[in-house]
Amino acid sequence: MTMPAAISLVIDTELSPAYHDEALKSIHHNYLLTKPEAFGSIRSKRRGGLLVLSFVAFDPTKTWRIEARMTAGKPKRVRAKFEGRNQAKAWIHERPLGPGFPCP
Repeated sequence: MTMPAAISLVIDTELSPAYHDEALKSIHHNYLLTKPEAFGSIRSKRRGGLLVLSFVAFDPTKTWRIEARMTAGKPKRVRAKFEGRNQAKAWIHERPLGPGFPCP
């Protein structure tokens, strides 16, 4: 199965709007920044009044990368673009997102 060059996901949560930004800030500080061997180019900025978190996930040998962008709000929006798709696909399948989130 060939993986698309980019995918978009919508994640609906029960978070109060007051915590939408906090959820992305938590991912930024408590997950992405703590794993510099797997994530880089980490940025947060406002776009259209919404917080947008962007980052690049890569393997240690840098043979593939996933450029991701997450937008706060209800629902949360995630867009990912793949380079080295077969390797990226393997990485995603090793790290399932949980129930209700099938791997592409």
